[in-house]
Amino acid sequence: EMLAQRRLPFLAGYSLGQISHIVQLAISHKKLLGYTSGVLLPYSRSQTMHKDKNAERLQPCPVTAGTVPGGIPLATWEALRRCLGQLCEAAGPHDVEMPLSNIKRTFLARFGLEVSETALGHAKLSELFADSRLEGACTVRQRSSGHILV
Repeated sequence: EMLAQRRLPFLAGYSLGQISHIVQLAISHKKLLGYTSGVLLPYSRSQTMHKDKNAERLQPCPVTAGTVPGGIPLATWEALRRCLGQLCEAAGPHDVEMPLSNIKRTFLARFGLEVSETALGHAKLSELFADSRLEGACTVRQRSSGHILV
């Protein structure tokens, strides 16, 4: 909306929806833009780029880790499956949905493990939990309030 309000000559004639689509393509497909602390920046200066690079290297992202390296054990694929099973068992039959935004906090509090999507090869938490290695353990669904694990 801010771009449309600035009436930039190169965006003249485009609707707000079209401008939003252009920005989304610049983020997700072309990697021209990325985010750092909710602010859109050139991709080369963004946290998005750092997460992508760390995911390629299977390294935890120190920006998001919140701990000193080696301070808290990182969850492995096996630990993720086991802990997800325990969470589902502990939840009642009608309370199996968990907001993805709570999952790192939950794993740390309940299991003493840090979930690092980049250490397991993914730049986004939603992509990590949609990975085929977790098939049958959980499903990621999009809700109006954000992603949830089922």
